[in-house]
Formats: sequence, structure tokens, C-alpha cells
Amino acid sequence: MMKNNLYGYYKVNDDIYTHKISALIAATKANTTPTWHFHKETYSKFNWQQSSISIKDAYQKRAKQLREKYDYLVMSFSGGSDSWSAIQAFIDSGTHLDEIFVRWPISATVGKYTPNTVIDHASNILSEWELTIYPMLTHYQKIIPKTKITVHDFSDQLLSSEVTDNDWMLTQDYLNVGSFIKFQAISDDELKAIEAGKSTAIIFGTDKPQLCYRDGGIYCYFLDKLANCHAYSSINRVSELFYWTPDVPEITIAQAHELYNFVKTSPAALDLITWGQPYNNKKKNLWNKISKPIIYPDYTKLSTFQVNKSYTAVLDEVDDWMKDLKDFRYKQSWKWGLDNVLASIDKRFIESKNGEITGLSGFIDNMYYVGSIDKAIV
Repeated sequence: MMKNNLYGYYKVNDDIYTHKISALIAATKANTTPTWHFHKETYSKFNWQQSSISIKDAYQKRAKQLREKYDYLVMSFSGGSDSWSAIQAFIDSGTHLDEIFVRWPISATVGKYTPNTVIDHASNILSEWELTIYPMLTHYQKIIPKTKITVHDFSDQLLSSEVTDNDWMLTQDYLNVGSFIKFQAISDDELKAIEAGKSTAIIFGTDKPQLCYRDGGIYCYFLDKLANCHAYSSINRVSELFYWTPDVPEITIAQAHELYNFVKTSPAALDLITWGQPYNNKKKNLWNKISKPIIYPDYTKLSTFQVNKSYTAVLDEVDDWMKDLKDFRYKQSWKWGLDNVLASIDKRFIESKNGEITGLSGFIDNMYYVGSIDKAIV
């Protein structure tokens, strides 16, 4: 059963865990290191040096496969390239998507910012609502009118709810104050479908394939931090990762090959993905900007506004607007729980930058060889 777990699983000695924090606490008590397993039995069967399908065909194949698998499909939408391209795959293939679901603190942020495209720092995340997300939702209303669009305003929950101990045991890598409310949210229609006994899934865009340059070659790997983007839920629901899936493994292989073909002729880009370097958020954001037009060409044509990714999963810069709400109960309960969780985990499994805790250590399952790099270009 664990081998079929959609997001991978952790092993601590002979015990299996589906949630990272539980695995790290167990590893701390056992004085050992956990291992993470992400569908190696499926991905290792493929020849990663060959791609048998185009990127667009792979995306559309995934949309159709999800439609056949579930009665009710919800897309978790952020306005970013990952989720936008997933929705586009449904549109291009003529496949019905039941619902688009957006979480946003609309009423809590009124008057707290001025939309602008000048600042691309993660703290300017609120500008994405008016400049990117809302216009896109308006567009979807016109071109796919049968798809329900739901915007969940979680503002009130910030002032009325609390983070519980159970929340921490269900979470994964997203430890920032806003993640619990955002990813626990469920639409009324999805909940009704679940209660009616229908098979349902909420779909997450995940992220771009992780490539690295090492030993004269390009490798692709899966990182648990990104596979854990489904966060957690106390609700009996299924979260599907659109791109990282053993159901259509050809997606990641096709993406990896497009990026490999690029770096073969662009040696400067190798510095951004060289294995063994300390994590550098600037390099990561630059690599993201380079890879987007290669694997999401249609999204790039839109020239939409997006901020850069934050470097921390704890005091995430996308939550900077909450600083004015210093004394609200939700944040206080989050801080208390965070301190307790981190105190229960060995420091070997905690990452820091300049003395500030930034998140939990990442784990990978395997390295898949994509192709060699000519020494002449390095």
C-alpha cells in the first residue's frame, strides 16, 4: 500500500511513515536517518535517455487520465506556470475540469498593498491577485463556463482559529503560518462530492523537474520538499500531483529532456544546477525563469506577473503582510507548535541560514541519468 502512496513515503528502520515530521521525530528517537521513497519501482523501468512523447501530449494525456480516474476534479490554482499549464492541458484536450479552487486572504489585505510589477520579491505576493489571478479567473469564466470557479477567502480564519497538535503531525515541509489554513481549505462542492461517495481529487501543479549537473552528465531527481506540496489534510480527500506521477511518468522524462537539450548548448546554465553547491535562492529563481519558457511555452507568452520564490519554509516572505496582526491567536498557536516540533527533531534534519531556521532537510530518492555533457562546452 505504501508503495502506491501518491507522494512517496519515509522509512525509519523497518517502520513506514507517510508524514515527514512523524518520520523525523521517530528517526531522532532511534538515532538514525530516514529514507524517502518516491515510486522508484516505476521510474527506474524507463530509459531516461529517451523521450517518447512531446511535452504538450504528455500534459494532455495526464488530464485525460485524471478524468477517467475520478468523478470530481478540483484544480488548486495559484496563477503560476505549474497550475496554469495543468488547466491548459484540460482545455487543449477538451477534457472537463469540475472546479478551479483559489485560496486568498481578500478581505484581510484590503488597503495593505499597492499592486505593482516593480517588486518581484516574495513579499509582494499580494500583487499577484489583481495583476494575475483575478484576470485569469475572469478569462476562465468565459472560455470554460461549465467549470466552477471558487475563491476561498481565509481572512476570518486567521482571527478565529488555532493551529492544533494534530495539524503539525499531518503537515510536511510547509511550516509557515499561512500554509495550514490555505491547504486545509476545501470547497463546498468537493466536500459534497466526498460525502456522496464520489471519487474526488484536488490537483496540485507541483514544480519543475529537478535537474543537476554532476560527473559530466545531467541527472533528474525528485525532492521530497516539492512532492510534499500537497501539504496535509485532516479531511479524507485525495491530492494528486499533476506532473510528478507514476501514472504518467513520461511527463517528467519529457520535461527533463527539453531542459537537457537546452543546457547542452548553454554551458553558463550549468552553474545554476551543479550538484554539491550550497543552496542559493538567487540561482534557484534564475533557473526557474530559464526553465519556464522551455517546459511551459504557452504560459510564457502571457507575460504574467509573478514574484520569486521564498528561500524559507518557516518565516515565509509571502506571509510578510501578516506582520501587522502580531497578537492574533492563530499566529500565537502556530509559533508555540512550531517551537515544540523543532525541539523534537534532531538538528541534523533542520536547515538554517544566517542563524535563522528555514525549514526541514530535503531528501531525494534516486538520480536518473538523462544524458552527458560535452566537456568542450564546460
